Amino acid sequence: MLGGFGRVLVLLCAVFVLLSTGADVIVHPWESNVPLVCSISNPKWMKDGKTIETSNKGYMLLPEKKTLIINKIDHQHMGVYVCTDAHRNTENINVYVWPYVKPFQKTRNIIQEDYMELECKGFGHPTPVVHWFVDDIPLIARSGGRITIEETPQQTDSGVLINGTITIQKMDMDDSGEYVCIARNSIGFKNASVAVYVKDKLAALWPFLGICAEVILLCVIIFIYEKGRSKRLEEEEDQSARVEEERLNVINETKAQC
Repeated sequence: MLGGFGRVLVLLCAVFVLLSTGADVIVHPWESNVPLVCSISNPKWMKDGKTIETSNKGYMLLPEKKTLIINKIDHQHMGVYVCTDAHRNTENINVYVWPYVKPFQKTRNIIQEDYMELECKGFGHPTPVVHWFVDDIPLIARSGGRITIEETPQQTDSGVLINGTITIQKMDMDDSGEYVCIARNSIGFKNASVAVYVKDKLAALWPFLGICAEVILLCVIIFIYEKGRSKRLEEEEDQSARVEEERLNVINETKAQC
């Protein structure tokens, strides 16, 4: 059993291994307070050929300048860091980042025969490769010439952004399903999914047709009602006329007898 001093010694050794100088670093997107440690005295830190300024809010440089802290990992912070001194002593530190994929909206509704475009955006280092699946089936197997898949990494000053875009022409009911984008590199993978529902192209007309049917039915009911009402009025008028005629006949007969 280790005593208290032994446990402290083991912990210090673990920290030393973690922060060993010049060691490459593997991190997750949005990870905070990531230390990069250089063994060179009074070094200057650089990335992508540019000096890292202490005024940059994305970084914090400890007083001895050997330790550079990345405040929060995003695509700007992945890649190769260089620490160097006036004597051209140099150390390279790679910051490897697990893939990140921007989440999709949960569902997407498409009208039959319309086209659909999905963009799988993210980053990682090394640059991830994008793969598409529909209901666990590789999308390429269902292409049939209607589907185009383009992977267009975008080179920026701070790293490569991935963009795997699929475009499907003339969506059909069979194209409904769960679309999954998987970004994978040598560190790991990350995915994002969206449930796509293809609706009947006449689906948008059904509410309108329903309203038209209701209006027509209402007009028929009003027409029948008015027609029946007119007939009743005519019958009432005829009956009133007969009653009046009989009344006059009675009066005339009475006058003749007198």
